[in-house]
Amino acid sequence: MLDTLLPQLRSSEKSGAAHPQERLGQYVERMALRLAVPAGIVLALVIVIANWERNPVPLVGDWQGFGRIFVIWIIPLSLITGAIAYVSGTRAWNERMGANRRREWRRGVIPIVLAYTALVTAVAIVGVQIINSGFRQLVLDKYQGAMLAGAAGAALLFWMIKRIMSITVSNLLETTIILMVGGIYLTMTNINDPLWWQESFSRLGTLESNTNLAFNITLIFVGIMFLVWMPYLMSDIQILVRHDRMPQVGEQILRFAFRLIAVGIMLVGVFIYGVTPLSSWIHNAAAYSVAGALILLMLGIRWLVPDLSNEFFTTSWILLACVLAALVAAAFGYFNTVGLELISFTLGMVWLQNFVRSVQTHASKLEPEAFPA
Repeated sequence: MLDTLLPQLRSSEKSGAAHPQERLGQYVERMALRLAVPAGIVLALVIVIANWERNPVPLVGDWQGFGRIFVIWIIPLSLITGAIAYVSGTRAWNERMGANRRREWRRGVIPIVLAYTALVTAVAIVGVQIINSGFRQLVLDKYQGAMLAGAAGAALLFWMIKRIMSITVSNLLETTIILMVGGIYLTMTNINDPLWWQESFSRLGTLESNTNLAFNITLIFVGIMFLVWMPYLMSDIQILVRHDRMPQVGEQILRFAFRLIAVGIMLVGVFIYGVTPLSSWIHNAAAYSVAGALILLMLGIRWLVPDLSNEFFTTSWILLACVLAALVAAAFGYFNTVGLELISFTLGMVWLQNFVRSVQTHASKLEPEAFPA
């Protein structure tokens, strides 16, 4: 299906991406402009057509408001341009890389495009709310509103397209974490039980919660995103293995651990706590497995990837000590379950980000040609 959307882009790749003298960054910049500018024009035209028989036009107030049309239409425009950008970016990357660094777009295109579409949509909604709060009852000439929304949409899509076409293991992890935090925060702020925090985060996903669907879908999708992210990380890890900077068994353990984390997050969303004893047991086992895998990685990373910097290992042990201190404090009643979960999650994600960046930096020094700019 995507092949039918790319006939003109293929011809442009022959004159651009296929030329070795064009750097990947130059190609990404060019294609981002080629996709974002027409999308912005389409958005502006939709606003003008939707308000053909009225002028001026409000920012919000009805479905024809240029702010509301902006938010609604940014979704399909993000999906279309994001899919084209991901396929084109992957092909451009593969043309410049050897067989051991090539990427496969078919498994990642749907979750990655959905993830960035959700992120762009959230930014659009927040942006319209901020403008509406600062400029209450804003009304503009329809052509002014169309140009404003079109320019904002083009800028937002330009950023998204560049990010998708030049995906790295660190920015994909950042996007995944942002989606996880954002999705859970939405359930926290909209749940019908204001005292949910006296139990645990699992309370957000129980059948008694009015936000259980959003909470559980968020976790399932984040687990899928971790599975999509894994090949990007393991590709960098394999550079260290090829240069004898870490043992082969270390790669195998890391692959197993991160797969366990991804599947564990999904299972927490699939098996709802409190439905049946079995469902509750699987839910808890999956959550403890994720936490346990992260703690063991923090503890043993010095032996799994011994060539990373001493500063990284010192940071890992400090973060691990903080997690263990939080566990002890919770055991004595200083933190409740939510406090312990929040502290452990935050420290675990900080460690994971540091680990990914350290691996990426080290791999890029060993094989600079494996990270085209």
